[in-house]
Amino acid sequence: MKNVIKKMLKIFLIAVISSLVIYIILTAKNFLKVSEKYQLFPIFLKRDGSFNQEMIQELGDEISLFANMIEEDAIYKDDGQNHFIGDGHEHTIGDFYDPIGYSAWNLLQAGVYNLFTNYISISIALGIVIAIAYGVITSKRINKVLKFVIGYAGVILAFPPLYMYSWTFRFWDLKTMYVNGNSKFFYMIYTIIFILICLINYIISKKMTKDLNNAIEGKKN
Repeated sequence: MKNVIKKMLKIFLIAVISSLVIYIILTAKNFLKVSEKYQLFPIFLKRDGSFNQEMIQELGDEISLFANMIEEDAIYKDDGQNHFIGDGHEHTIGDFYDPIGYSAWNLLQAGVYNLFTNYISISIALGIVIAIAYGVITSKRINKVLKFVIGYAGVILAFPPLYMYSWTFRFWDLKTMYVNGNSKFFYMIYTIIFILICLINYIISKKMTKDLNNAIEGKKN
């Protein structure tokens, strides 16, 4: 019982660490991509130090479009009265906030939110998958064929539809679930991870067997 609890805690720890590492790597990659797109740091500027005009224009158009919508929706902004949220009137954002300032803030908030939340679910899912693979591969009660079937083929077949269902709440056709770019990326990454776990487990097991044999031979002598 004690060994089972230790094994479960180790699997849980591996899931947490794997999820964090994957999340940090993917978020950092996305951060660099966003930084390059919006030229947030000097390293992403051109040699002459100028900004991308299309990017600046795109930002301006997006803010202006949203600001105009807020301006048009304002009801009591220019009636000369002092309004507040609880005055009994049905207010809009434009009644209390500057349209351009609010639009810029909303765009910044959405960008930051998407940056830090985009890869939470996939990181947790991959962390759980890695922990499952570790648990199956290191189990002494499962033979090698079952380890491959459960730990590799089973995960490869089960993960894509379950992950897609987690954010679309529906199952898709086989081609959409198994042949899309994200699924292919998952197959490649998981194959590498599965092979690495197998190799590490083999090396550790071989070393333990060697140490045990040496200990037995030492006692005989």
